[in-house]
Order: sequence, then C-alpha cells, then structure tokens
Amino acid sequence: MIGLLIFFMSFAAFASGNANGHFNVGDGSVFATMPAGHMWPEGVVIDYYAKLMYVTQPAAGGTAGGPASSVVVFSLDTGAQLAIIPVQNEDLSQEHALVEGALGAHGELYVNSTQLGVLKFVKNGSSLTWTQSQYTPGGFNIFNFPPPGLPVPPSVPNGMAFGPNGELYVADAMQGVLWMVPDGGGTPSVVIQDAFNLGGFFSGGFLGINGVKVDPDGDYIYMSYTGGDPDGPGPAPGNVGKVYRLPLASPSLNNLQLVHTYGLNDKPDGLAFGKHDDLYVVLAGGNGISVLSDLDDEPYESDFLSGPNGSTVPFFEPSTISMDPRSKFAYVVNHALDSVDPSLMVVFKVYTGEQGASLP
Repeated sequence: MIGLLIFFMSFAAFASGNANGHFNVGDGSVFATMPAGHMWPEGVVIDYYAKLMYVTQPAAGGTAGGPASSVVVFSLDTGAQLAIIPVQNEDLSQEHALVEGALGAHGELYVNSTQLGVLKFVKNGSSLTWTQSQYTPGGFNIFNFPPPGLPVPPSVPNGMAFGPNGELYVADAMQGVLWMVPDGGGTPSVVIQDAFNLGGFFSGGFLGINGVKVDPDGDYIYMSYTGGDPDGPGPAPGNVGKVYRLPLASPSLNNLQLVHTYGLNDKPDGLAFGKHDDLYVVLAGGNGISVLSDLDDEPYESDFLSGPNGSTVPFFEPSTISMDPRSKFAYVVNHALDSVDPSLMVVFKVYTGEQGASLP
C-alpha cells in the first residue's frame, strides 16, 4: 500500500530562496522524510554534539502483527537518513508503538515504548549502531486505580523530560498520571494522579497529560493537556486544550497552575523552551506552533507560527518540537495520525528567531 519514498531535502531550496541569509519567523521547509514503511512519526530528539536527529515511530494503534517499532536516525547537518534502530524484544503479535523521546546528559537516547516502558539506547563509538537496554521494568500500568469501580484505562506513556537532578518525568496520556523515574532508571513512581479529573487529565478515552518539559531554571514542570471528554470537569471544557505547570519543589494537584487555555480542538502536544524562556507549544489540531511568553508574570500567546511559510508540505497534525541551542531553528514532526499519506509524515526545519534552551 505504501509506495517507495525517495528521500529529498528541500532545505537547500529554502536556503537559496533566502540567499541573503534573512529568514522571517515561521519560514520553514521539509528537512527530512520518513523511509518507506515507517509511518506516523511522533518524537523528534536532536543531539547537537553528535549532529544527529532521532525520530520515533509508529505512534499509532492497530500495530499488532506489524513490523517492529524503530528510531530513524538522520544527519542534523543535511537531513540525510543515516540509520534505522529497530526496537528489540517487542511482542509483535500485540500492540506496540514508540512515542516521544529525550536525550540524556551524555548523549544517550531514551524513548517511550507503549509495550516495554522506557528504553535506553547508547551509541557504540563512532559506528552507526546502538545498544538497547531497559530503563524501567516494563510499562506504567496502575493496578489500584481510584475511584472504586472505574475501569483501568490503558497506559499510554507519551511526553518525557529530564529534571534538574537526573530524574525522568513521563506523562501518561490515558491514565491521567505524571510519573517519575529515578536517576539511573528503575521503577517509576507517581508524581500526580488525577483519578478524579480535577485538572481534566483523566481523559475519558481522549488524551490527557501529553507533552512535558522542565523549565530552564528547573523550577517547574510544564504539561500540555491535549483534549478529553467535552463534558469533563476543569477550568475549561475538557476538549479545550490547556497548558499547566507544577512546582518541582511541591508537585501536587493542589499546586497545579493553569498557564494558558487554547481554542476548541487546538490540541496542544509537544513542548520546548527557547533561550529567553518562551515556551513553544505544538498544536496538533491547530496545525501550528504557539509561543507563550512572560511565563513568570502574566503568560500570553506572543506569536503563532503556521504554515510553515514556504514549505511545499503543510503542518498536518504536528506532534513534537526540538529546538537547536546553536541556531534559531526548530525541528517539528508531522505526526499525521489521521492520514495514510506518507508524504505528509515529515520533519520540518522552522525558523523561530530564538535559540533553544540548552537542555537535553
């Protein structure tokens, strides 16, 4: 069903169209395309020291009986495909998927497997091979889920981000849980569990906590609520996306702070911080990037990047963003979950006018 995809890189044309080196915020192009048979990419992680870009896939249901999940590795300089890392030890007869990822302090790659939990990949010297190991002992299922009588939803680990002390935070988009994996790996513990849907995170079949990112000062963890039951409780209707934050010093539901509320079906997903503490929020339903400023005072949307301007492929259900601290460009994945058109499943390079924060 899926024809052969031929790699192309439109960034050269993008750059030649801006021969004087001037870009406008929101300009962008297709930087990399997924290889044939590798559908529904979700996470993008850049290693600017090794000049590598990692893209995880497939982030979709209906994968039982399909090929192994994998990480596609691209050159961060050119967008050329360098390698494919297949996930080991999946039960391919059952549902299996890779969602978001994060870079460790020493260049290790961590990814969320819906079947296996958090996996760690370490590059083997100068070769384009990686060794896989288990960072958590399996999935993230809660077995004692209050209130009594409420069916236990499936665990769908999604966004992930490292904290200031090496701890790894993992959002569970279906169980309404923010997990914390201790530095070095091991059994995850619950940071918050929104079983009674006080923040709208227990999503009733939709996506609750999704993207997560710790701010550059290490004071707060920011979380996107993508969208849930239209009749759900909370400060806004459940299917209205929101961004919240928790103080890391006292992370409890009582200290949950609403940062910004989006429009109907905007569906905020992936998060990234710029060097000047602006928060970049990918809107999967809004097909763009929302920029939130003045987070410590009165947060507001200071910009909205649609398009991308100049790209031959539009944003279509984008999922995650990774910002380069060396430049003023960001890398954004088109998840295209509601499509079977592989030409939409690409990674964009988008000019933001701001360097990324120096975070893993």
